[in-house]
Amino acid sequence: MPDFIMTANNALGRIAIIATGTGAQSWASLRRTVFERDGGRCQVCKKPLEWGGNYECGHMVDRVAGGKDEAENLVAMCYFCNRTKPVHDTREDYQAWASSGGSFTEILNRVMEQTNA
Repeated sequence: MPDFIMTANNALGRIAIIATGTGAQSWASLRRTVFERDGGRCQVCKKPLEWGGNYECGHMVDRVAGGKDEAENLVAMCYFCNRTKPVHDTREDYQAWASSGGSFTEILNRVMEQTNA
Protein backbone atom coordinates (compact mmCIF):
# COMPACT_ATOMS: atom_id res chain seq x y z
CA MET A 1 0.00 0.00 0.00
CA PRO A 2 1.50 3.36 -0.97
CA ASP A 3 1.85 6.35 1.30
CA PHE A 4 0.19 9.53 0.12
CA ILE A 5 1.10 13.21 0.15
CA MET A 6 -1.00 16.20 -0.83
CA THR A 7 0.38 18.73 -3.27
CA ALA A 8 -0.97 21.81 -5.01
CA ASN A 9 -1.35 21.37 -8.74
CA ASN A 10 -1.39 24.90 -10.13
CA ALA A 11 -1.95 23.81 -13.74
CA LEU A 12 -5.37 22.41 -12.89
CA GLY A 13 -6.00 24.67 -9.91
CA ARG A 14 -6.65 21.84 -7.47
CA ILE A 15 -5.11 19.83 -4.68
CA ALA A 16 -3.82 16.44 -5.80
CA ILE A 17 -3.13 13.40 -3.66
CA ILE A 18 -0.02 11.66 -4.93
CA ALA A 19 1.14 8.16 -4.11
CA THR A 20 4.67 7.85 -2.77
CA GLY A 21 6.71 5.08 -1.21
CA THR A 22 6.75 1.40 -2.04
CA GLY A 23 3.34 1.17 -3.71
CA ALA A 24 3.66 4.29 -5.86
CA GLN A 25 5.07 2.51 -8.89
CA SER A 26 2.39 -0.16 -8.80
CA TRP A 27 -0.33 2.54 -8.73
CA ALA A 28 1.28 4.30 -11.72
CA SER A 29 1.48 0.96 -13.52
CA LEU A 30 -2.17 0.22 -12.73
CA ARG A 31 -3.24 3.64 -14.03
CA ARG A 32 -1.31 3.01 -17.27
CA THR A 33 -2.94 -0.43 -17.65
CA VAL A 34 -6.43 1.07 -17.25
CA PHE A 35 -5.64 3.95 -19.63
CA GLU A 36 -4.45 1.55 -22.35
CA ARG A 37 -7.24 -1.00 -21.76
CA ASP A 38 -9.87 1.73 -22.16
CA GLY A 39 -8.29 3.09 -25.33
CA GLY A 40 -7.36 6.47 -23.82
CA ARG A 41 -11.02 7.56 -23.72
CA CYS A 42 -13.30 8.56 -20.87
CA GLN A 43 -15.63 5.61 -20.41
CA VAL A 44 -18.53 7.94 -19.55
CA CYS A 45 -18.48 10.86 -22.01
CA LYS A 46 -16.12 9.16 -24.53
CA LYS A 47 -13.79 12.18 -24.80
CA PRO A 48 -10.14 11.43 -25.65
CA LEU A 49 -7.86 11.61 -22.63
CA GLU A 50 -4.28 12.78 -22.33
CA TRP A 51 -1.83 10.79 -20.25
CA GLY A 52 -0.64 13.21 -17.57
CA GLY A 53 -3.40 15.68 -18.47
CA ASN A 54 -7.14 15.26 -17.92
CA TYR A 55 -6.93 11.50 -17.24
CA GLU A 56 -8.10 10.00 -13.96
CA CYS A 57 -8.84 6.47 -12.80
CA GLY A 58 -12.43 6.32 -11.59
CA HIS A 59 -13.72 3.59 -9.30
CA MET A 60 -16.84 1.72 -10.39
CA VAL A 61 -17.53 0.73 -6.79
CA ASP A 62 -16.21 3.66 -4.78
CA ARG A 63 -13.58 3.16 -2.12
CA VAL A 64 -15.93 4.52 0.54
CA ALA A 65 -18.31 1.68 -0.39
CA GLY A 66 -15.56 -0.94 -0.18
CA GLY A 67 -14.29 -0.77 -3.78
CA LYS A 68 -10.70 -1.81 -4.39
CA ASP A 69 -7.82 -0.23 -6.31
CA GLU A 70 -7.84 -3.06 -8.86
CA ALA A 71 -8.04 -2.92 -12.66
CA GLU A 72 -11.40 -4.70 -12.61
CA ASN A 73 -12.85 -1.87 -10.50
CA LEU A 74 -11.21 1.06 -12.32
CA VAL A 75 -12.13 2.84 -15.55
CA ALA A 76 -10.53 5.69 -17.47
CA MET A 77 -12.39 8.94 -16.84
CA CYS A 78 -11.92 12.60 -17.56
CA TYR A 79 -11.60 14.97 -14.63
CA PHE A 80 -15.17 16.27 -14.97
CA CYS A 81 -16.89 12.87 -15.13
CA ASN A 82 -14.87 11.45 -12.25
CA ARG A 83 -15.43 14.48 -10.01
CA THR A 84 -19.17 14.76 -10.68
CA LYS A 85 -20.16 11.10 -10.50
CA PRO A 86 -22.25 10.00 -7.54
CA VAL A 87 -21.01 7.35 -5.10
CA HIS A 88 -21.78 3.86 -6.40
CA ASP A 89 -22.19 0.93 -4.05
CA THR A 90 -22.24 -1.73 -6.77
CA ARG A 91 -20.84 -2.25 -10.25
CA GLU A 92 -24.41 -2.38 -11.56
CA ASP A 93 -25.13 1.09 -10.13
CA TYR A 94 -22.05 2.44 -11.90
CA GLN A 95 -22.90 0.75 -15.22
CA ALA A 96 -26.48 2.07 -15.17
CA TRP A 97 -25.19 5.60 -14.49
CA ALA A 98 -22.46 5.46 -17.15
CA SER A 99 -24.72 3.96 -19.83
CA SER A 100 -27.27 6.74 -19.29
CA GLY A 101 -24.70 9.32 -20.36
CA GLY A 102 -23.16 9.84 -16.97
CA SER A 103 -22.39 13.24 -15.62
CA PHE A 104 -23.75 15.60 -18.25
CA THR A 105 -27.12 13.89 -18.56
CA GLU A 106 -27.45 13.59 -14.80
CA ILE A 107 -26.65 17.27 -14.21
CA LEU A 108 -28.97 18.35 -17.03
CA ASN A 109 -31.80 16.28 -15.57
CA ARG A 110 -31.25 17.79 -12.11
CA VAL A 111 -31.33 21.30 -13.56
CA MET A 112 -34.51 20.50 -15.50
CA GLU A 113 -36.18 19.03 -12.40
CA GLN A 114 -35.30 22.14 -10.38
CA THR A 115 -36.58 24.40 -13.16
CA ASN A 116 -39.88 22.52 -13.38
CA ALA A 117 -40.36 22.34 -9.59
